[in-house]
Amino acid sequence: MLEIVKVILEVLGKALNPSEISKMQKEKKLRKLGTELFLLYTHLNEILLTGEEIIHSLEVYVSRMERHLTQGNDAYALTAGSWIDDKVVKQCISLGKFGRSVQRFTKELQVLDADSYRKLQPLLSGKMNALDSLLKVMGRGYLPVLGPSESDLRMLSEQSEDTYNFTHFEKLQVIARETQQGAISYSVDWDENIYKQIKKYLSTREPHERLEEIRNVLQQIKTVLESNFSLQDILLEIGDRRFAEGYNGEYFW
Repeated sequence: MLEIVKVILEVLGKALNPSEISKMQKEKKLRKLGTELFLLYTHLNEILLTGEEIIHSLEVYVSRMERHLTQGNDAYALTAGSWIDDKVVKQCISLGKFGRSVQRFTKELQVLDADSYRKLQPLLSGKMNALDSLLKVMGRGYLPVLGPSESDLRMLSEQSEDTYNFTHFEKLQVIARETQQGAISYSVDWDENIYKQIKKYLSTREPHERLEEIRNVLQQIKTVLESNFSLQDILLEIGDRRFAEGYNGEYFW
């Protein structure tokens, strides 16, 4: 779940060059950049906080399930899916808002870094993209854990334009399939099999490190905002629809 955020942020991070942004801001080429960066900062904060809550719940589940498997006296551990259902729904909405914000930001990104703009397309543009596949699975009541890896998603973003048609579509289908296969329903008992999947996720995907990387990018965006924009630059107009625009519970694009 956090892997795609990490890869998207890797691409964005290369484009967020403070000196270049400062230069373009002085030339008034990026009038809406401040507001978009502020929205991106806001949605990433939501993802970070909810991600921390989900990981904490998963760690508590693993601890209690280990005790239940050895001692048989903690059947409540089997209900762990119900501990996180509201958090997964909340994270789904935050990820959708984040995706919308990055989509809008790509207009400025074409000016800042055309290569970064190209790399983001298979991750969050079009009717079939990697983030859309993730949101659909989450919207069906599943927690994605052992889906596509960072390297899989990075390879997708690095795909050259001359292979962007059939090969691109095939890879997106694989990403969608792996996302579903690596997800866990939170409406069933979390038995020993699910325990093994969650434990593997925590040990191999290192979610705390992913969260720390998100925190570092947040600091980078905060520095850019503080150094280049005034409150007037980032303040949304009353009723600005960009703050509300996001995943509507059915479609992302």
